[in-house]
Amino acid sequence: ARIKYGHDYASNRTWREDVIAENDSVDLDELYTYDGLDRLATVERGEINGTYTTISSDTFGQTWDLDQLNNWDNFTEDDDGNGTDDLDQDRTHNDVNEITAITATTGANWVDPTHDAAGNTITGPTPGDETATQKYTYDAWNRMTKVTDGSDTTIGEYAYDGRNYRITKAIHDAGTLTHTDHFYYNENWQALEVRREISGTEDPDPREQYVWHPDYIDSLAVRYFDADTDGNLAENSDGPHYYTQGANYHVLAITDDSGTVLERYHYDPYGRLSVRDADFTTDADGASDIDNPYTFTGRRLDEESGLYSFRNRYYDMVSGRFTSRDPLDYEDGGSLYSAYLVPSNVDPSGLRSINDILDDAELRNGHGPWGFSAAHCWAACYFGAVFGAGNLAAGIADIGEIIAPSNDSWRDIRAQHHGAALGNVFAWWDLCGDPGSTPEDYCDAACNTWP
Repeated sequence: ARIKYGHDYASNRTWREDVIAENDSVDLDELYTYDGLDRLATVERGEINGTYTTISSDTFGQTWDLDQLNNWDNFTEDDDGNGTDDLDQDRTHNDVNEITAITATTGANWVDPTHDAAGNTITGPTPGDETATQKYTYDAWNRMTKVTDGSDTTIGEYAYDGRNYRITKAIHDAGTLTHTDHFYYNENWQALEVRREISGTEDPDPREQYVWHPDYIDSLAVRYFDADTDGNLAENSDGPHYYTQGANYHVLAITDDSGTVLERYHYDPYGRLSVRDADFTTDADGASDIDNPYTFTGRRLDEESGLYSFRNRYYDMVSGRFTSRDPLDYEDGGSLYSAYLVPSNVDPSGLRSINDILDDAELRNGHGPWGFSAAHCWAACYFGAVFGAGNLAAGIADIGEIIAPSNDSWRDIRAQHHGAALGNVFAWWDLCGDPGSTPEDYCDAACNTWP
């Protein structure tokens, strides 16, 4: 994979060029526009010109009209880029931002979502078949425990430990349990192993094993996949699978140990997935041939439900929002369902984006809203460090301002960030008065005083 990106002076991503796809005569470049609040308004896909200002040979397009709270008042989609919308829908929201009606003036009418008293989505459109109903059940802590179809036939069941880590996923076929996957994590909420239980017996040999990069919580390095758990990784689709990820940690391609591309992935801005073969043609059945679950922003896609697991909540790629309210309440915005992940943001916890964490005025002044512990500080600090030269709204210097705020230096840092490009991450150390420090050392020192 080789992707180029462009940004405006507000750090909004304005274009994306897929160089390898172009070489294979597949047009997957994208051009983005924004409204007055820097929210994504349009995406156009096709072949981008040399000045990155227009798209030709259009293949796809979407538009959004957002209200003040980021709810989609109107959404359109042009499936083939011919200039005629194949879907034009209006959405109605109540006072707590729940969708109460989805009305199409063009295209099929989707199922209208309904919610329980706690704001959890209990019925809604099925991702990939939006005219069909999918139902959801939650426990007392608003964690999704069951997914059924419109006829109440069980699709999947989920269990969690006291930390909210999802530890089992039971998959049903036509209402009959086929297997249960058991998840084993490290202290960073990253899955290390998945073992499969069939007919009440958990296989002691792992089916999936993962190695993670240290730069970001959802940065994948390699998966050791053993479909039949026989210990032989050299058969069928087994073997080490190496991940290539883009600027948002979207998985773009997976290769084997010889460097051969096994599978590619492409996404709509809000995460709708297209699985592609090595030559960029759309996969015949639209599903991963190597059972890869990690895709959009590096999060795990539950194939049975079509939802992404964002740790604390589940995310619906077709509705562009979370299925339950934000456990942080209104700490980070006026809508409890908003998932403004596009096209240059990440939200690894399902609580708030990294941009919001590092751009929060209270955090910058040394306070700890929503129980922001020293451990969280270190994580945010480290993420800021490795993202400082990239697309986040802040960087390691912002964390320096959290610990020791200085209005003048804050303005200097923000001014530099809003330039067309940023220096490498060690330049941020210099701005923080800690030249030569490693990310680990700097974050250790910065977070020692965190309350």
